[in-house]
Amino acid sequence: MKTRTRNFLLALTIVLMSLKLFPALDLYALKFLNKLFFDERTFAVITDMGNAFFITAFIIPALIGYSNFNSKINSVSASILVIPSLVFGLFIQLVKNLVNAQRPAGVGDININFLEPVFQSNSFPSGHTASIFIVCLIWLKVALTNTRGYQMHYFVIVLCALVVSLTRVIVGAHWLSDVLASILFAWLFTELFLKYFLKINKSKIAVYSSWGIILSAWYGVFFMEVFDYI
Repeated sequence: MKTRTRNFLLALTIVLMSLKLFPALDLYALKFLNKLFFDERTFAVITDMGNAFFITAFIIPALIGYSNFNSKINSVSASILVIPSLVFGLFIQLVKNLVNAQRPAGVGDININFLEPVFQSNSFPSGHTASIFIVCLIWLKVALTNTRGYQMHYFVIVLCALVVSLTRVIVGAHWLSDVLASILFAWLFTELFLKYFLKINKSKIAVYSSWGIILSAWYGVFFMEVFDYI
C-alpha cells in the first residue's frame, strides 16, 4: 500500500473515531449538511445513484464500456466489478445487522428534514456509499494502472462518488460517520481484493454470472420498487 494511501486511510480513521467518540460532532455535521437539502426531487435522484441496483444496471456497464472502447486504458471485465461488489455488499449488510445502529430518524428531538421513506435502524455503515465507492475504486485501480495522463479520471470519479455519498447525510438517511466508515471499508476491501483475489474473477463462469446479475439489476430497476430502500 502506497504511503499516500496509507496516510489517507489513517486520517480517515482518526476523523471517524472522533465522530464516534464525540456524537455531538456527528450531530453537528448532520445538521450542517442537512441545510443543503433544498429540493427533494433533486436529492432523491442523486442519492439513488448509490442504490446497488442502479449501480449494477447502469454505472457498471458504463464503466466497462468506457474501459473497453478506450484503447489507452486497461480493459475491465464485468466480473472484476460485479463479484467483489456483491461480496462487499453482503459484508456491509452483515455489519449493519450486527451493529443495528440508529439512523438520525431513530433519535428523538432532531430537527432536520428527511427524504421519504424514513428508516430508523441499520445506519452503520452506509450501504449506498459502500456500493458506489467499491465500484469506483476497483475500476480506477484496474483501468488506470500503468497508464499516464488520466489523473483527472481519479478526481472526477472520486468526487462524483463523494457527492452521492454526502447526499446520504444531506437527506437525513445517515450520519457522517456512517459514510466515512463505508469509504474506509471500501478502500481496504479494494486493496485486499486486488492483492489476493483478482484472478478469481477471470473465469468464464464469473463473467457470465456477472452479466446475469447485471440483467437482474435491470429487471429490478424497471419492475421492482428498489428505490424505496434508501
